[in-house]
Amino acid sequence: MWLTIIREFFIDLKNQKLRSSLTLVAISWGTLSVILLLAFGRGLGTSLMEGMLGAGNQVIMIYGRQTSKAYKGHPEGQTIRFTEEDIRLIERAVPGIAFSSPQYGRGGTRLQTDLSTTTTYMEGVNPDFEIMRTMYPAAGGRFINERDVDEMRRVLFLGDEIAGRLFGDEDPIGREVMLDSQPFTVIGVMKSKMQTSMNNGPDANRAIIPYTTFRNIYGHRNIGSILVRPSDPALQTEIITGIRSLMASKYKFHPDDDQAMPMWDFIEMEEMNQKVAVGLEIFLFTVGFFTLMIAGIFPALKASRVDPVESLRYE
Repeated sequence: MWLTIIREFFIDLKNQKLRSSLTLVAISWGTLSVILLLAFGRGLGTSLMEGMLGAGNQVIMIYGRQTSKAYKGHPEGQTIRFTEEDIRLIERAVPGIAFSSPQYGRGGTRLQTDLSTTTTYMEGVNPDFEIMRTMYPAAGGRFINERDVDEMRRVLFLGDEIAGRLFGDEDPIGREVMLDSQPFTVIGVMKSKMQTSMNNGPDANRAIIPYTTFRNIYGHRNIGSILVRPSDPALQTEIITGIRSLMASKYKFHPDDDQAMPMWDFIEMEEMNQKVAVGLEIFLFTVGFFTLMIAGIFPALKASRVDPVESLRYE
């Protein structure tokens, strides 16, 4: 049977050269369409994930806001403000946390060199911030370390774009920058990265100093937010529940009051992005598959005076 089909195929191919050539071109184009669509979907999904990880790698940002519910004699509208001690309390009481950092923040910080002056959003953090926010230094520099924190050193880590504005093509490492009229030494510049999620602007325009130095200069008692990263993403729900219960007990707000302590969960965002990427690939594959089917089937069904089933088999 198969020999007969193959023999008839070559006979048909020889007798209908134009139709066979057009069918071959159509099928080739359909196949190429499937490949291109799948490649586009995979590339877009990878870019979405890379851009999200540029803002935070499996981290949870925790903010203190205002309560929206009255709770145990405490009125609605109570302001929740975290301190450095809260981070140490969380590290002791909530298992499964691999990295954590306070986040002090200050907008409109003035940076000045001999070449340029600019303003930016500046943060005071600890060394864990480097891994959690993927702010890796370019060659020749470094991020802040524990000694910088312990000694409240006036050292500065810059985003790549703001470093370019301040120093142009010159090497910033070891150079002095006046930060709000205080002298700081540049110890590192961030590697360029893709970032699609952000708050207070992209990391490329950010300035980073040790959190102890920030506290010493500006006298802040309360931190802007807390950043934590689980040792295993599977512990996400347990850690969020543990932190919420712990802080609710300390600051006397309802554990279910999301407005009192909102969280920006990058682990959940990563899962959503992965689902979107998979769904996009399936959709594009479906479009490409039907393009291929139409390219191959329609010429077969248009065969004149030939059994459509047999013609479809030949195609």
